Amino acid sequence: VITFEDLLECWEAKPIGARRSQYFIVIADSCHSGALRDSLAKLDKARKDVLNMAVQAACGADELSAGGVFTETFTGKQRTPAV
Repeated sequence: VITFEDLLECWEAKPIGARRSQYFIVIADSCHSGALRDSLAKLDKARKDVLNMAVQAACGADELSAGGVFTETFTGKQRTPAV
């Protein structure tokens, strides 16, 4: 099991200069994936401002996902955003 804290620790281990020019985007298509988004939202603003990190979750922390529909829709919108 990989936790939000595990992801955060790995990302924060990168030198700050590298993080300024890169983004870490977590795309979670799983039940209760909103918990990852909530964890990021709970970080203090100063810490979030230097992270360049985002979480795109398929559902809320207390919800079930729809079996992979999110990833298909999300990646399709990245290819053709006007659709």
